[in-house]
Order: sequence, then C-alpha cells, then structure tokens
Amino acid sequence: MTTLSLPEELVLLGHDDSGTVLIATDDLDHGVAGAVLCDLAATGHLDLDVDGRVTAGGERAPDPLGTDPLLEATWRRIHAAARQPPEHWVTALAPGLVDRVLDTLTEAGLLRREQGRVPILRRTRYPTPDGTTPEPETEARQRLLTARRGNGPVGARTAALAGLLDALDALRILGHTDAQAAGTDTGTDGGAADWPQRCLARYPSVEWAVAATRTVLDERRGRIARGVFIATNVASGGS
Repeated sequence: MTTLSLPEELVLLGHDDSGTVLIATDDLDHGVAGAVLCDLAATGHLDLDVDGRVTAGGERAPDPLGTDPLLEATWRRIHAAARQPPEHWVTALAPGLVDRVLDTLTEAGLLRREQGRVPILRRTRYPTPDGTTPEPETEARQRLLTARRGNGPVGARTAALAGLLDALDALRILGHTDAQAAGTDTGTDGGAADWPQRCLARYPSVEWAVAATRTVLDERRGRIARGVFIATNVASGGS
C-alpha cells in the first residue's frame, strides 16, 4: 500500500470519491500548511525555540525528506528564513498548497483530473480512478476511528490529522463521527467531543502546529464574519 504524507491524507479526506470538495479550498490550504508543519515536526525536523518560533535544525534537509519534494522544500525554506512564529508559516505556506498536493496524488494514480464547465466556468475535479475510496484513505479513516474509540495506540501523525480536521470543523466528513456526536461511543477517548485534543495532548511535538493552524483559521473566520456583518449593516442602512 502507498504510504502518504499527512498533507496528502488531509487532501484526500477533504474530497469525496467523486471529486467533490468537502472543505472550502482556502481553509483546506491552511489546513494542509499545518499538516506540512506537523509532518516535519513529528519526525523531529522542526521544533519551537524558547521564544515560540519555528526552528529547523541542522545544516541540510535530513535524508528522509528527499523522497517528498514538498516537505523538503518547506524545510529548506524555513531553515533559510529568520525564525517566525508558527502562525506565520501556516499563512505563508498556504497559497496554492491544495492544488500542489492534488497534482502529486494524480501523478501517483490515486486521483484523476477531470475538467468540465459549470455552466460556463471551467471546473477541475479530482475523482478517484474507479469511484472507490483509495486504500490509503481507508487506512487513514480507520486510524481515526481507532483513535476516537480509544481501541489502540494513537501515533503523532494520527493525532495531528484528527486535530487538523477538528480545527477545520471537518470531522463531520468522517461517517463514523455521527455516533460520537450522539454520544453513543463510550471508548476511552471517543466518548467526548474533545477526543482530538486528548490525542494531541500526548504529542507536544505536533500539538503546537495544530494549535497555530486553529488560530489562523479562527482569525480568518472572524474577519469573514465581521465583513459579512458590516456589509449587511450597510445594505440595511444601519438599522
């Protein structure tokens, strides 16, 4: 089975098998940026200094990153830059990140590119080749289910994936969350809505990257909500 990076898993989960986007692309861009930071942090390639700024140690990208151009390029970019808080990198890395990962998944044969018009605008979708869920996505969903139920060990990457989906308000896209929302699952970590946070608390190495992603997403939503309120107030004459 193909082993995917955390950004690739998140992008797969953010689209259904027909290629329909389940998470707003701008939000998903920022979520994927957080996933990149998490992947690098989980393997010890990124950390925070005493001032809470992201640091990339060493003089060169560690050899394992050579197999993932996105992770390696990100490590090099952070290594060469002045140290910044993680929220800076979530914002700086986000533009166009989903499209880049979609291209990688297409090249790997896990998705296919399909272009059309709706009704006059050109639209590109990325359905699965045969209309079924790719095996790596099924495996990621199973890891999340295990984490929620508390039925087995939860690794740092799984905890990060759960935390990012929660920050994106996207746990709803996982079919097994319905039972959790109804309170019917009483597993060690799955009986409460805060199971992603409980999983993350075990892994400070990635918790900071998820927290930064959540902060950026919450700030974006706040700006959008304020903009809508102001526009509505103006349109109604301030009444």
